[in-house]
Order: sequence, then C-alpha cells, then structure tokens
Amino acid sequence: MKKSKPILARGQQVLGESEWQADQAKAHHAEGNPSIAGAPQAAPGPVSMISTAELTQRPSRLPDYAAENRALVSLAQEMATAPYNILRKLSETALTLCRAHSSGFSLLEDGDQKKRFHWRALVGQWASHVDGGTPRDFGPCGTVLDRDAAMLCSHPERDFPYFGEVLPLLDEGLLIPFYVDGEAVGTIWIISHDETRRFDAEDLRVMTNLGTFAGTAYKTLLSLNATLKAHRDMTRLNELSARLTATPDLPSFLYAILDGIIELQKADFGDLQLYV
Repeated sequence: MKKSKPILARGQQVLGESEWQADQAKAHHAEGNPSIAGAPQAAPGPVSMISTAELTQRPSRLPDYAAENRALVSLAQEMATAPYNILRKLSETALTLCRAHSSGFSLLEDGDQKKRFHWRALVGQWASHVDGGTPRDFGPCGTVLDRDAAMLCSHPERDFPYFGEVLPLLDEGLLIPFYVDGEAVGTIWIISHDETRRFDAEDLRVMTNLGTFAGTAYKTLLSLNATLKAHRDMTRLNELSARLTATPDLPSFLYAILDGIIELQKADFGDLQLYV
C-alpha cells in the first residue's frame, strides 16, 4: 500500500492570532446586558448611536460652496499626482470643512478577512491612534454598515467599553459609509471631543459628498495595489525560473520550487509530499 510522507519542509507553522479584543469587549457588553448573555429576545440597539434625523432639529450654518469646490479641486489634483496620499488628504479636508477636532477612515481589509475596521489616515487630536481599529461586529462603524446609513455617535464607551481607553474621548461623531461597486467597505468620520462643536445638517451634506469621493478614490487605490501585486508576482516568477534553470540536482530543484511557492503565497510553512 502506498503511503505519503513529507520529505521537504520550509518555514515555521504559526497559529493564527485570536480576536481576543473583540471577545473581551463582547463579554464585557454581555455582562451588562442579560438579553445578550442568555435571554432569547433581541438586544436593544446601542444607545450611543443616533439617527442623523437629529441634525434637522439643530440650527445649521449656510453652505460654503466656494470652499467646498476648492477642496474638491485640490482632492482631484492629489488623486492625480499622489494617489497613495489621498486618504489623508480626504481626512484633512473633512477636518477643515467641518471644523472637526479629529477625522479619519475606518476600513475593512482582506488581510484579516474583514473582521476588523482599521483606522487609517487619522488627523487631528486622534492622529496618534492611527492603525488602531474596532471589531466589525461590535462598534460604531459596524452599526453604521449594518444599518447602511450615516449616523451620529455620542460617547460610544457606553456600548463599546474599549472606547473608554481611546483619549481624548469621543463626545460626538458623524460617520458616513462609503462603497466600492455597491459594497460598503468602510466609513469616513469626523469627531468633536467636547461640547464646543456640534455637527449640523450642513456637515452631513459635506461629509456625504466626501464619502462619495472616498469610494471612487479607494477603488482606484485597490486597483493600483492589484496592479503592483501582479507586477511583483511576475518578477518573482521570473526570478524563480532563473533559479530553477541553474539548479543542479533534484532535491535542490524541489527546494527551489517550495521556496518559490512560500514566497509567492507569503506563507509561513510549506512541505512537499511524495507517494512511495
């Protein structure tokens, strides 16, 4: 009877990182919400998440179309000359046009199967929190995508305890979902950290326009990244082909193939099995 046995191996097998932060936050939330912990009824929605209908009840400043048009022209120029800086430019534009204290992006990314929102291009008082993030299914941005609508957020630590450690605290936020080919891929948001700034209907209009621009810009970035990856992969294949041509014996030949596969797939471990 033929048996299979591994004859070559490269790299080190690594266990995947658990989503302990999300689990910890969910457990904390469940402790204070019996309906989540055990009862079958649906839990009430987060008290910190508020419909933007609230903005229609507030006084609103007049639009500044000239400033908005200048900002959009500047964004288009940035997209044409420095596309990889466009998210930061968008955050800076939102911060300025809406007179916010912080601004940034929360993005779902393929690297973790879109399990978390990643904070990118943060500016203002939260700039030091860049590359932080929140769980997809337990946070303000997840609520926005689930409801498929822009929302206000006020003191999210009431529903999502981990926000109590993000300083300065979020007093009020306006979160706008944006889309690539009809799929929600993240949010662009502005934040005030105290009561000196309250958002209004004009902020919602401006941010909705910036969200539309963000979807187009992010789609362009994804296309650029895909093109660069294809070019890098082709370069690696050519290098692998050259190494194989120069390989003098079968074991070295097999090792070269295995190394090439590990490199192309960005894997931590690989082996070949032969039937003998």
